[in-house]
Amino acid sequence: MKRIIFGGSFDPIHRGHFLMAKRAKEELNADIVEFVIAPSSRWKKMNASEEHRLNMMKKALHDIPWAHVSTVELKKKSKTNYTFDTLEILKSKHPKDEFFLLIGSDQANQFDKWYKPDEIAALAQIAVYLREDYPLGVDNKKRFRMREIKGEAFDVSSSAIRSLASLDTKEEVVDYIVKNRLYFMKDVSKFIGEKRISHSFEVAKLARKIAVSNNLDPTKAFVAGLLHDIGKEVAPNRQTAIMNKYYPEYVHLYRWIHHQFLGEYIAKTTFNITDKDLLTAIKFHATGTTDMSPLAMILYSADKIEPTRGFDSRDLIEACLKDYESGFIIVLQANKEFLLSKKLDINNELTKACMEQYLD
Repeated sequence: MKRIIFGGSFDPIHRGHFLMAKRAKEELNADIVEFVIAPSSRWKKMNASEEHRLNMMKKALHDIPWAHVSTVELKKKSKTNYTFDTLEILKSKHPKDEFFLLIGSDQANQFDKWYKPDEIAALAQIAVYLREDYPLGVDNKKRFRMREIKGEAFDVSSSAIRSLASLDTKEEVVDYIVKNRLYFMKDVSKFIGEKRISHSFEVAKLARKIAVSNNLDPTKAFVAGLLHDIGKEVAPNRQTAIMNKYYPEYVHLYRWIHHQFLGEYIAKTTFNITDKDLLTAIKFHATGTTDMSPLAMILYSADKIEPTRGFDSRDLIEACLKDYESGFIIVLQANKEFLLSKKLDINNELTKACMEQYLD
């Protein structure tokens, strides 16, 4: 049996890790790729705990039969953690297997500085996934008989996911991050409380579901939903300062409307969101506006009908899943009727213009 060992912190695991493993398996005709999670140490602090990283790994790989999750390094009791030692342990468990060690070309060029590199190369064939920005050096390639793996280039990293610059990982991993308040959720928690986070998560999941059903970008929909109410709990004096400086044309609107503008501001300044469509969707999610994009319609609808709102919204959700635009119009009409029944405002310039365009 051919067994590929693929070690890393996986903090968190992302699509690039999977692409590397899948391509190496194909190139080497391997049977198993063993993902070995590195433990936390005083030399390298992880952002998520060993337990969380392990759980995310299991969620990402649970439906891939050739992908195995190994805790061999997590179970070590020694303070040091060397690849050579890990390979020896795995070799003793699977003495008849042919071993490969999968690394990136950036690691390959430093491989001669690893602990016992020649011994590692004797235990396992070194398979190097090539990166355009790190061409494989001739010396190490020759000395350690490295085998090149050419595959798809990918622009994703664990650090990008941690900062919400990317969510290029399995949906189950993204949801785990939110539920366990990991990475970017620590910043989200600085702005809104648990009740508001729970609502935002429901909006995000529904927006993503509507986007998928309508062949639109699910990641943008999820991020818009997650951040749509990020300005809801800003202190009043801070609200006033931001509105006066950045949104003076909307200061005259009811104060309950202001949070949508504050949300856009925080999304830009704290979470470094630059996508104009996403920002605009957040900016007008409460009132609606004219000429709304598909994403803006999805966010407006998801915010009003997410399943924990306290009423039976199943028919409205089904309408949006079937067609986001016609579903949005149905939700807009239902919201108009609700606001009128409660004698709430529908005559502010934004809501009025939105309803005139889409309902009249």
